[in-house]
Amino acid sequence: MPLAPGALACSQCATAVVAPTATGPVAPQTFRHGGLSAGDRFVAMAADVALAVLTGGLGWLVWTAFLAKKGQTPAKKLRDHVVINSKTARVVGTGRFIARELIVAAMLLYLVVGAIWGYGLIIDVGGYWINSWVIPIVLTLVIVTDVAWMFMPARRRLVDVILSTNVVHGEGYSYQTTPVPQGVIA
Repeated sequence: MPLAPGALACSQCATAVVAPTATGPVAPQTFRHGGLSAGDRFVAMAADVALAVLTGGLGWLVWTAFLAKKGQTPAKKLRDHVVINSKTARVVGTGRFIARELIVAAMLLYLVVGAIWGYGLIIDVGGYWINSWVIPIVLTLVIVTDVAWMFMPARRRLVDVILSTNVVHGEGYSYQTTPVPQGVIA
């Protein structure tokens, strides 16, 4: 997708495209935004859940630990998706990647455990109305809002917006793998 003249970021996914490299900035005519549809993201999420169930969770965690530096989970690796920093267009740092995956896993776990065991029993901090109605409704609305953001034009989840990340196709994408030269602000 060609960028508008003078644009510093993709108008669809908000990923910066002028991150400096050793040879200069990314050429705007070669930039393509991630283009991941909500369907692509849901398939990857379902594949991650299936792989976690098949490996008893432990295999998925070990595999993810090996892939964290590359900004990938096992399903992202199989589907050639990469989590990038939307401000620098580089693979996201390990700490931010782990934070993102922990938030996503906690939201999924809350929905699954709540559906099986009961939402009011998961978090017990107050009386009947708080445990049975307020907390489950608020947390469910946060999760639904997070997922609904994938259907907006930028195709980013709310957690991606908050953490300044984006999930993109790895092949043919112009995210940067070279380190930022010292003294250069990306």
